[in-house]
Amino acid sequence: MKKYPTPILIAGLLLLVSAFRRKKSTAAITLYNGQQTPRGCDDGGCGHFGAPRGDRTHEGFDLLCVPGAEVVCPPASNLGASNATYQRDVDPYGDGQYSGIQLFVPETNTTWKIMYMQPLFFAEGQIVLPGQVLGYAQDISDKYASVAPHLHIEILQDGIRVDPEPYLF
Repeated sequence: MKKYPTPILIAGLLLLVSAFRRKKSTAAITLYNGQQTPRGCDDGGCGHFGAPRGDRTHEGFDLLCVPGAEVVCPPASNLGASNATYQRDVDPYGDGQYSGIQLFVPETNTTWKIMYMQPLFFAEGQIVLPGQVLGYAQDISDKYASVAPHLHIEILQDGIRVDPEPYLF
């Protein structure tokens, strides 16, 4: 058996540990080019939490999507629990053109809103499992031509709106 010097073994272990730390989950809410991808900035603005929106700020985090793609319940490592509870459908503009879903995670007292998706039918209080299909991505660029298609994710922790990015990556 080949022996490696201690510094090489330690370096290898550190690389292995850092790879596991970077990979928080094995599943994504939706995929864009094979991975979960932040929207970043485009002609319609930026998709990060707190980005300026005229006289207000962006209260969510945007993930690029392919219209019609599956949208799934976040992984347990992101939810902080083994499941979530369906609360209601969301109508972000109040006109029925775009939809979303609201989930609640009692173990962490966290509410997730995932918007710009056509939800499947769920009964109020129904348990939703990580990786379960919630619905299909809509094309928000039909409403805002300068904005890339994306899902809008909002998270409330103990009733306070928080940056969703740490929950997603």
